[in-house]
Order: sequence, then C-alpha cells, then structure tokens
Amino acid sequence: QIFSHAGYVLGPVVIGAVLDLSCIMWDYSCDTRGGCWAYETKNMGRYIFAMLIVGSAISIVCFGISWWKFAPEMDRGDDDDGKDTSKAEKEEKQELKPLPDYPDMTTI
Repeated sequence: QIFSHAGYVLGPVVIGAVLDLSCIMWDYSCDTRGGCWAYETKNMGRYIFAMLIVGSAISIVCFGISWWKFAPEMDRGDDDDGKDTSKAEKEEKQELKPLPDYPDMTTI
C-alpha cells in the first residue's frame, strides 16, 4: 500500500519538475518565484517523451525481473504423483473420450 500512496505523491511532483524545466518566463514578486508564464514547447515535449521512455524502461526491467523470478517452469516432467514421466508417456495417459450423442437440432 505504501507504494501506491507513493505513486500518488511522486507522480505530480515529477511531472511538475519536468514542466518547471521547460519554463522560460517566471513570475517574480517580492523576490519570490511564482508560477510560470511561458513554456518552451519543444523542450517540454522532449522532457515528457524522455520521462515516458524512462518510465517504460523501468517497467520493462521490473516485469522481466518478476517474470524471471516468479514464472513457473513450463514443463518440468513431473506428474502429480511425483514420478518423472516423459511428454510421450503423458500423452499416452490422456485418452480421448467420445462425445455424447446429442439429438439432431435441425428437426426442432
């Protein structure tokens, strides 16, 4: 839960910092910096794109680590009873059951 709350706080802070980087005209009153009056749109687009790329890269790395760490083995060769069997033996154990006879639906 702490990570989700951190996302609610850190997201706007990071976006605000990115927007502040592209500001070209600040409002000053009493030697205190206020809000931005004008942004350089080329830089703003580049900064937001870079933020997107960095966030996507972090997401891909985290997904790869979690998939590598927590994904189950696809085919270990173990049955439920714990005996090691090959794939061909497993296929032999599976018998095809005939489908039940259903009434002809065209006569209804």
